[in-house]
Amino acid sequence: MILRARPPVASVISFIDCINRREVERGLTVIWVAEVAQGRLRHWELVADSEDSRRQLGLDRV
Repeated sequence: MILRARPPVASVISFIDCINRREVERGLTVIWVAEVAQGRLRHWELVADSEDSRRQLGLDRV
């Protein structure tokens, strides 16, 4: 069996990109909008959290 000492460069770059993306995503705020029918999740989407989004979803009155 031959073991590779280092991972391929593409894997390292992909891993670093994933870490960087997580740091950016931690700073984002989103609203999870879900459609439920008969007690089951039918559809969901993430919406950017903004005053306009909150107003459109009726969350500005909460």
